[in-house]
Amino acid sequence: MGEETLFVEMMKMNLENMSQYRFKKLLVHCPHCYNIFKNEYKRYRNYLASNDETKHLAELLDRLEVVHHSILLSNLLKEGKIKTVKEVNAAVTYHDPCYLGRWNGVYDEPRKVLTSVRGLRIREMPRNRDRSFCCGGGGGHMFFEIKRGTRISRIRAEEAASTLKKISNGDKIVAVACPFCNTMFRGESEDFGFKVKDIAEILGEALEE
Repeated sequence: MGEETLFVEMMKMNLENMSQYRFKKLLVHCPHCYNIFKNEYKRYRNYLASNDETKHLAELLDRLEVVHHSILLSNLLKEGKIKTVKEVNAAVTYHDPCYLGRWNGVYDEPRKVLTSVRGLRIREMPRNRDRSFCCGGGGGHMFFEIKRGTRISRIRAEEAASTLKKISNGDKIVAVACPFCNTMFRGESEDFGFKVKDIAEILGEALEE
């Protein structure tokens, strides 16, 4: 939220922890983390490299490959390493997380995960992909209540509910690929009568015999 000194200290702490292990890829399920590790940390690469005490952290950044779980799941399905075996009877609309979609251009992979599940009736919200609308969890909004106007999360939940009403039969599900989006939609779900599930949860149901 703008406290750069704290951000840098947390960055060094996280990279120091990671430097203790040998790994090929860093797997994250949070688009905010995906963007931070993939893009924001690298803005400080030269700063880290200029100091003997943190030079090894710059070297870690140079080889750090970050993967969001939607990309991993999509690749595993494409390669046939996991296969869906069960139908899931549900009406679904997918919400594009800001930091996965507009900031990093990951639109197709989450949708490929959902389209791999038989039985889902998927419908896009009017605002989707690069025109998507925030869940309301960004900019610190997750941590306080607004005093005037309508919550961003409620505006988006209304849009999701309206989309789901056009699909008959089965559970109504807002599919997400971000823990912030998950929390924000869950806060509104009771009023609108839909469930909120991560794409991995929906895929998991289709893998169960």
